[in-house]
Amino acid sequence: MFDPIHYLSEKSQSVFALERSVYRPQQQMTFGELGLGLMLWEGEFEGVTHQWLRWCDREGKMLFTGQERADLLAAKLREMGVDPGDLG
Repeated sequence: MFDPIHYLSEKSQSVFALERSVYRPQQQMTFGELGLGLMLWEGEFEGVTHQWLRWCDREGKMLFTGQERADLLAAKLREMGVDPGDLG
């Protein structure tokens, strides 16, 4: 549950796991069987600067969105002297 304005709780996020038909609070925001987790991130997404939930790996390293990955690739191509616009 992500509650950045603290409407439901004093905490910004809460995690629950379904155990025998009952949702129980969890301490970690990780999903071990998937190798994924969630983390809080402050930044800009689609032109809005705010606190967001972001996917991360098992070690807590943030996973990039598709647009962020495309921007990183374009920057690397420019460093190599390649104009990404010429590739399409």
